Amino acid sequence: MRTNNHRIVFLLFLALTASCTIYREIPIEVLRTSEVRLPLDKKNIGFAYRNFKFINDTLQSYYLRDGILVKDFRTRGKDTDSILVSACLNSSAYHFSQNHIGNSTFILPSDLFPRQNCEKVHPLPPVLIRKLSHTTGADYLIFLETITYFFSAFSDEESGDYQQVRMGGIWAVYNGETGEVADRKNMVDTIYWAQHEGTENMRFPPRFEALKQASEVFGENYAKRFYSEWTEVDRSYFIPPLEDFRVAGNYMNEQNWDKAEEIWKRYSDPRFGRLAISACYNLALVSEIGDDLEKAIFWIGKAKEMARSYPGSDELRMSRHYASVLSKRLKEIEIFRQNGQP
Repeated sequence: MRTNNHRIVFLLFLALTASCTIYREIPIEVLRTSEVRLPLDKKNIGFAYRNFKFINDTLQSYYLRDGILVKDFRTRGKDTDSILVSACLNSSAYHFSQNHIGNSTFILPSDLFPRQNCEKVHPLPPVLIRKLSHTTGADYLIFLETITYFFSAFSDEESGDYQQVRMGGIWAVYNGETGEVADRKNMVDTIYWAQHEGTENMRFPPRFEALKQASEVFGENYAKRFYSEWTEVDRSYFIPPLEDFRVAGNYMNEQNWDKAEEIWKRYSDPRFGRLAISACYNLALVSEIGDDLEKAIFWIGKAKEMARSYPGSDELRMSRHYASVLSKRLKEIEIFRQNGQP
């Protein structure tokens, strides 16, 4: 009978720790691999605007102010479109050059093509691409085929003011020799400006300047598809209200990964119930920090398997998500290495 009482107390303890678990975030650096893999080394790359607009695209003729749709008279017309396209293409070409994508980059005149309005965008004729490539000396031509943008601003006394620009566009890479499409991308991006605690006096850019800045970011984000870089991301880890986990959390703050790992391994056995899920999840994070993705996938697999016993729990949801993130990263890196990258 005494043994049963001890078992009940232990189970109640585990239930209590699970219900009071908190989550902390930690920034780590991960390798973001290139999405597009074309033989662009020692190639001349030209950027151009196709000047295509969908017939039903009226977004850029309006903006949203505190939930009210307002007709935009100041940023309408060809000039605005031309300025934003120029900002976008210049930004993209700049980041190609800065990251040594290709031998040289150049931008063709924005009025190269007349305005086209249609319901569907089709690839440009190969004969036209070959002729344009021969004339300009481009090995590849990157077309911003269409672009659209929408500005919104909101005032909120509780959470603070914020504004955003939603950008959308279609990009296409044409092989100058064959005239065929080598890559095509539909892109949507949202650029935010927001007030946070301590930044209440921050001034947002005016509407037109915000559109211009968003266009530059849109061009930069497109260029990122062509090169790899180390980038900072936030990861979460579990801290149940247990002294050992609190101590391990302090080790994480001090970047003493080995000490934190040592503590979490003590609780990784399934007999610790939900504590074991937290421990295995955290061990996956430590493994990812150490660039051992195979080991990270092993630990998150254990966490996910144990979490299946708790349907609808945060542990199950977060374990599934993290397992997906790690699997995707591993596949990207394997492809990256197969293409001769270090």
